[in-house]
Amino acid sequence: MPPHLDLQLRERIFLWHHIDNIPIPEIAHLACCGVSTVYRIIAQHRPQEAEVGAIAPSATTGRPRILSTGDIDFVSALLEENPTLFLDELQGQL
Repeated sequence: MPPHLDLQLRERIFLWHHIDNIPIPEIAHLACCGVSTVYRIIAQHRPQEAEVGAIAPSATTGRPRILSTGDIDFVSALLEENPTLFLDELQGQL
């Protein structure tokens, strides 16, 4: 299994892509990782100021939701603490 990339390198990959406009293959070379890893990091990156669990206005239409606002806030707080939780680990903490 390849070594995990530290948070600082993950942030640098995101900045190389979005600020410096470096092509993905070159970012993979600079970071010494695979192209698919770079794509995954870019897809998973959430800016710190983004509100976790924010519900878009269009998402409130349709059938009634199963989770209440308090439930969503609790799950959002768990994911904010540890964004890499798997579903089974999340269910264990509920």
